[in-house]
Amino acid sequence: MQFHTSALSEIKNKKFFIASPSKEIYGLINHITGASGKINLIDYSEISFTVAYGDNVQNWEHLKKFNTVYVEDVGWFQLQEPAETDDGTQLFKDCAMYSLEYELSQRNTSFTVNTGTVDSLENIVFLDRHPELTWEDDWQLAKEDYIRFCHDDDPDLSLMHLLLEKFPNWGVGYIHPALKPKIRSFSEFSGSPYSFLMENAAKAFECIFTFDTDKNLINAYPINDAGDTFDQNVLGRTTDLYLGFENLVKDFQLSQRTEEDTVTAIRVFGGDKLDLRDVNLGMDYLFDLSHYYDRMSPGLLDKWKAWLALKDSLCEDYIALAIRHNNNTLEQLNLHTMLPEDKDSGTEDWTKYGINELTSKLKTTSQILENYEKLGLSQDSETWLNAVQKRDAVQAELEAKKAQLEELKAEEAEIVREKLAVTKQIDWNSFYTVSELKELTPYIKEADYTNDTILILDSYSIEEIIEQQKELKKDAVNTLSRLSQPQYTISTSLVNLFSLPKFRSKWEDFSLGNFVTVLKGNRDFLLRLISVSFDFYNPDSIQVVWSNMYRDNQGTNDIEYLLKGIAGGSVSSISSRSASGSGSGSGKDPDSEKGGGYTLSYGEYTGLLQMLDGQFDAITSDYIFTKILEGEKGYFERLSAHILSSDYADIKFADIGELKAALADVESLLAGNAGVGDLQAIHLTADNAVIDEAVIKHMIAAEISVADLMAHIASAELITLVSSETGRPAIALKGATQQFFDSEGNVRVQIGQDGGGGFSFVVRGEDGTTALFDSHGIRQEGIPDNIIVNKMIAPGTIGPDRLDFQVEIDSEGRLITSIDRIYTENGTRFGTEFYELKETTQALDSKIEDNLQYKIEIDSSNGVIFTNRIIDTILSAVLYRGNEDVTAQFADSCFIWTRQSGDADLDDYWNSQHESGAKSLHITREDLYKKAQFRCSFWLNHQLVAAGTF
Repeated sequence: MQFHTSALSEIKNKKFFIASPSKEIYGLINHITGASGKINLIDYSEISFTVAYGDNVQNWEHLKKFNTVYVEDVGWFQLQEPAETDDGTQLFKDCAMYSLEYELSQRNTSFTVNTGTVDSLENIVFLDRHPELTWEDDWQLAKEDYIRFCHDDDPDLSLMHLLLEKFPNWGVGYIHPALKPKIRSFSEFSGSPYSFLMENAAKAFECIFTFDTDKNLINAYPINDAGDTFDQNVLGRTTDLYLGFENLVKDFQLSQRTEEDTVTAIRVFGGDKLDLRDVNLGMDYLFDLSHYYDRMSPGLLDKWKAWLALKDSLCEDYIALAIRHNNNTLEQLNLHTMLPEDKDSGTEDWTKYGINELTSKLKTTSQILENYEKLGLSQDSETWLNAVQKRDAVQAELEAKKAQLEELKAEEAEIVREKLAVTKQIDWNSFYTVSELKELTPYIKEADYTNDTILILDSYSIEEIIEQQKELKKDAVNTLSRLSQPQYTISTSLVNLFSLPKFRSKWEDFSLGNFVTVLKGNRDFLLRLISVSFDFYNPDSIQVVWSNMYRDNQGTNDIEYLLKGIAGGSVSSISSRSASGSGSGSGKDPDSEKGGGYTLSYGEYTGLLQMLDGQFDAITSDYIFTKILEGEKGYFERLSAHILSSDYADIKFADIGELKAALADVESLLAGNAGVGDLQAIHLTADNAVIDEAVIKHMIAAEISVADLMAHIASAELITLVSSETGRPAIALKGATQQFFDSEGNVRVQIGQDGGGGFSFVVRGEDGTTALFDSHGIRQEGIPDNIIVNKMIAPGTIGPDRLDFQVEIDSEGRLITSIDRIYTENGTRFGTEFYELKETTQALDSKIEDNLQYKIEIDSSNGVIFTNRIIDTILSAVLYRGNEDVTAQFADSCFIWTRQSGDADLDDYWNSQHESGAKSLHITREDLYKKAQFRCSFWLNHQLVAAGTF
């Protein structure tokens, strides 16, 4: 909230007034026995007080939730539900209240802004203002049509005004001119206006919001860093106010992040699996032990610094080797996979093929020759000689490629040896002694660090990838310098300088957001004031909290803390990721760099406006979406289109699935299939067409089916049909015999005349020799297991001599099939033992069933740790009986949820709203202010059977 710290000069005499939610004052609150406050810069402020009931108490009945309280010269607050207590002699109300902006967290809103989608607000506003247009029409937004941070003259295009539509009692106050025109994109935000301002907008626009609770206005200021040139309208001024034990400091608390939280070694990753090994001597990790230098022995410290110096000196040599190695790997890969540019042309220039394709073609040509040999084709025929020539040419090129590959592998082995020679120099096991490693190890604490804003594209060369790795390493070194040393938070207890007239000239300096120098011994800390706590009835001292000043190799600053602290995030996050996801704002100012998401810089907007008029020289982009693209010339590697319309097309090669044409004048037509309606064709005769004999043979063999042949007599000694897939015979006919082959060339079925002159039908097994069925019927090998089933066996056809266990027979020699008449190996009846075992098993099952216990496990859809005050998860209760999930067997009313937090009254209210029961529970920030436990109890027949806690 907006607060003038000068009010602390007479804080003891401030009056409290109770009012309605709309600020209609009921009167004074008296009988206040104690009151304390905490005024915050980056969160809502809090005041608590106690009222004693008595004869002259005023407005006791108005001390209830949602009423407001005005504290003189401090501001307006919203009262929470008071807790009534009774000490046996007197009744009290313990009241807590939050600064009035807290009410902005009590209603939710949802929107999408500046994303260009159909539901994005800028498009909705534009179409509302242009009813003659629809989403499908051809139109584009100008820069002034986008929603900016604040637009006083056009609230429909003002993010601040749109945000407050549900809060007519709040308005837009002072917005710094530098913030007003900024444009950011937010995708599918859903939450309260307060959370949006403090969590999303503050980060996206890099600003701080303050709330004037007297006028119900929201202000926004950019953030000044320590030492920046002062702008009175920017939050934060570096003052010349010095605080120390010599003047105002009563107590100084420096709370460091424990050394357990520090990280001294990070394994580094970028986007798209980028790492830094090629620029870091093959190592994934970076190290920074500088915080522990004063604890190392002199010998180890000298050795560590020598190792770092050696590592740096070898780095460029290793990078050069890495480039050679990567290029060598690419050459080897190309030798394996290369293909002609026009891979469908069927060229026989084998130098254009790689090892993989040459190996395949050699196998194919060799198989063709084997088939020709089986068919008895003459080795002097042109067909045979052409096939041999092709095989030999393919084999010769394959051998040449393999020789090149061996040369590359030898070169690679030498490069690897050189790289190993470099890395061996910095290998810890050889560089350090065993005792040095034992001393060094405790200082190493590892973690992973990822910055996926630094990535590589498929089009990058090896050199460009190396540059990206260097950039990733530089970023990681800077991050590690902060993570490797404990950061600190400082709080101080001060004499209330506002009660001392001699400090009156410094009262204005001591304002929230300003920088003050705090002295401690021979150290001085330049800190930003972010919170002041005080006691209304003991105003001689105040408690102060300062922002966290992060230390790294660039110096100190607290802007990262402020923007993360607003959202309740951790300042020690190791992971660095690009802005994305629901409600996140894009990164940079549109007048400088281009941010994430859909944000456009001013220069890009200007370019878009020029493009609307058709004025641009060149476009370089990975992806362009437009409704109409007109140009004099176009060059495309690949063009995909639903409809292609052209007056004239000069195309070298076209792969077309279906071609429809009113008239086609084709100089040469090669087709596998041709389906035509009316075809005006040139009459081809032997006089006007010359067709190669091989073409005719291929056409007959490949394209004419048996149904197409009309013949009175066809004679041949041997006809063999060869499979196009395996190149082996599939069907053969010789005289009165027909054979069917499998893919391995084995005869599996033979019909007709056999070698002895008789006629038979033979089915053989997978080995091609074992007969499964012949002229004598089914053989034993032709009856697999599980083929003969019970109904295939005639009654009374199986005798006792066919069973391998003892049974009883009747007087006629027939089996007695009762289970009681079957005997076990030891001579006892199987039936008796079976029934005894069955009874025992059933009794055991019943006993186990009766003793199975119920238990509840609670699952959270979004995990158990929430950062940045973004809380949105679904808790689901799973009921087990033993190890069986029985949740679905019981109604929702059996599952009752309760909450336990620090506020018993709010818990009672919350519990009353969830008495109907449910198997799942949606938890948001409204359900969880700071911390709470959620318990699900399973009730069966009015008895508590099981419970689980989250």
